[in-house]
Amino acid sequence: MRSDAPGSALGVVLAALADDSARLTALAPAVSADEPDAVHQARVLVRRLRSVLAGARGLLAGLGNGDGGDVDRVRADLGALGDELGRIRDLEVRVAQVESYLGAPTTDELLRRLADDLRARHRAAHAGFAARLAASTDGGAPMAAPVERFLAGVARGDEHHADGSISTDRALVGMVAGEAHRVLGVAERSASSDLTSLHRLRRGARRLRYVADAVGGGVGPVRRGEVHELSSAAEAVQDLLGAHRDRRLFAAELDAVLRDGDADANAVAGCRAIAATVEAEAASLLSELPPALAELRDRASAVGEADEG
Repeated sequence: MRSDAPGSALGVVLAALADDSARLTALAPAVSADEPDAVHQARVLVRRLRSVLAGARGLLAGLGNGDGGDVDRVRADLGALGDELGRIRDLEVRVAQVESYLGAPTTDELLRRLADDLRARHRAAHAGFAARLAASTDGGAPMAAPVERFLAGVARGDEHHADGSISTDRALVGMVAGEAHRVLGVAERSASSDLTSLHRLRRGARRLRYVADAVGGGVGPVRRGEVHELSSAAEAVQDLLGAHRDRRLFAAELDAVLRDGDADANAVAGCRAIAATVEAEAASLLSELPPALAELRDRASAVGEADEG
């Protein structure tokens, strides 16, 4: 039996990669045109692809040069793409946050200035990215090209035989359990509430979620529920920390504008009040993290027990 045959653990992983790669390719025109939500969707797909490549590295390493170098190179290429998409998307989010507070006469002077600056930065970032997409030599799959090349290499490669002693369920659930163990380790080491530590935890939860989503459909019905519940718990942590980060970064943008010092006192006071509100919202969100992590631990424990069974 080929290790990438339908129904095998490797087959499930390769199918997930192929599906997300095709969706990313199809999004390229919408991203280039800056259609609503296109950049966000593309960034999510890039993150999903990188997460699955990382989570399945052990399975995929044998398809290339045997040491995982091919997988690492694809992830690095996607990482650069994701960083660029991320910068564009973050500016979209900041613009929306500013616009949600427009309308108060005392603050409009500063907020409109900030919104104009953010829109200009967004236009420049998107225009540069769109130009690079248009100039790409990768044909019809400029964003997904690294994954497409990897999958094409797999298709041309020799047959690799699956380890018959490990069932598909066991391999896939083990992959998810390993990701859960990893993110809980990050949580234990991230006692600090600084943005860097929390972002590391968020990335771990996101990777766990995307790996669980990618392989969950290939897990048998007995264990599929545990994998789905673990994904939901990881998503809750991811979303919570994402909302917290967005508010902290918005407050930092407001602070930068306030340091300019050339607005009237009423506008400054109004923006300081908004910044205080946003920071309070961020603190409130962070207070919800312990129970969310407790739920994640419980769901991870259920999956871990299933993996050991």
